[in-house]
Amino acid sequence: MTQNNHFSSFTNTAEEPTKALTPIRGYQTKNLVSLEEVLDEVNPPVLDVATMIWLVKQDSSDPPNVLTTDKSAATRLYTKEWCEASQSVYSILNKKLRLWFSYLK
Repeated sequence: MTQNNHFSSFTNTAEEPTKALTPIRGYQTKNLVSLEEVLDEVNPPVLDVATMIWLVKQDSSDPPNVLTTDKSAATRLYTKEWCEASQSVYSILNKKLRLWFSYLK
């Protein structure tokens, strides 16, 4: 696996729930937006997101599967870690989702 100076692949299963969760429903009816557009709305903002999107799109410009460049780039971006792990897309989005756990309980 190759690694550049900006980010690397990672997993953080220690913070994942241990019980089975129900599927997420309703996403099929949402309008499709670009990777840039959806991440512009994340608050707090993702550190250096424009550069990271550009980098993953370069690596995803000709995906070896049926995914579009944007879908492949989104997957790569979600599974990448910034130099400061707490600023990665994965960390920020999962922290936001975990805020709902106590409400949904």
